[in-house]
Amino acid sequence: TWGQLSSSIDAAKAGVDVDEAGTRMTADEVASRTAELYYGLLLADALGRLTREAGDIVDQAKDEIDRLLEEGDAGVDYADLFQVQITEQEFLQRVVEVEESRKLARSGLSRQLFLPEGQTIDPEAVELNPIELTLLSLESYQQMALQLRPDLDQVTAGITARDALVEVARS
Repeated sequence: TWGQLSSSIDAAKAGVDVDEAGTRMTADEVASRTAELYYGLLLADALGRLTREAGDIVDQAKDEIDRLLEEGDAGVDYADLFQVQITEQEFLQRVVEVEESRKLARSGLSRQLFLPEGQTIDPEAVELNPIELTLLSLESYQQMALQLRPDLDQVTAGITARDALVEVARS
């Protein structure tokens, strides 16, 4: 009886460990997805800034060609102006794409964070900065991966629970 009781307690403890590991695994997945959406938003914002800069360059090129045409410069003709206008139209299409991706990134992150309708995130970080990192050996990363993976903890706890239930059945 005591063997059956202690094995049942061990199985219950291992079952709790299985559930805790599953909760940690879900939390890790949510954190990873949230980080991916956040950095996607930063990237979309950076693309928006880059697009504005490119628009300024296209406008400068158009103004310069107009000025040279008015001055009668022999090296510039209306074909150059036409080429810049084609580039401007392609650029305007890209502006729409970038703006749509920014809206999508904002709404995705807002939805991930369960924000009320209409409320969005405005990140403080304006640019992505590299992170200083000292690389360790491959073996140390493999060891950390084995120690920090909740799915492996869940499997180990599941095996422990199953072994304890086998002992209950034997008792």
